[in-house]
Amino acid sequence: MHNIDIIDKTKGYKAEKFIKESLKKGIEFLLKEEKSREDLSFSLSVALVGKDEIARLNESYRKKSGPTDVLSFCYNKDKRSVEGEVVLAPEAIKENACNSGKSFEAELEEVLIHSLLHVYGFNHGKKMFGLQKKFLE
Repeated sequence: MHNIDIIDKTKGYKAEKFIKESLKKGIEFLLKEEKSREDLSFSLSVALVGKDEIARLNESYRKKSGPTDVLSFCYNKDKRSVEGEVVLAPEAIKENACNSGKSFEAELEEVLIHSLLHVYGFNHGKKMFGLQKKFLE
C-alpha cells in the first residue's frame, strides 16, 4: 500500500491528481526494477510551495541560494517501507518547462520521478539517470 498526501500552498496549480498518478506509476516502476523490493510500501508527503519558500528551504538544507524546482527528503527507509517528502515549486517547474520546450506536465513528471529516486536513496549517477530515462521513455 502506498500513501501520497499533497499540500498545495500555492493554490494556483491544480495538479494533485497528476502528481499522485505519476508518483504511483513511478513507485510501481521502481519496485519492478528493484526486484527484491516488490513488497516495499511508500508514504510520501508532497508540498507545492512558492519560489520564496523553496529558496529559503534550498538555502537551509543545501546551502545554495535561490529557488530550485524540487527538494527531496527521505525520513525513513527500512526493509518494509520508505517515508519521505517532496517539495515542489510549480512556478520554477513551469519556467524550466518553457526554457526546455516541454509541457508543464512533462517537466513535472520528470521532476517527480527524479525526486522519487532520491527519496528511495539514489544519488546522481549512471544508475539513477538510467532509471529516470527508462521511466520517461
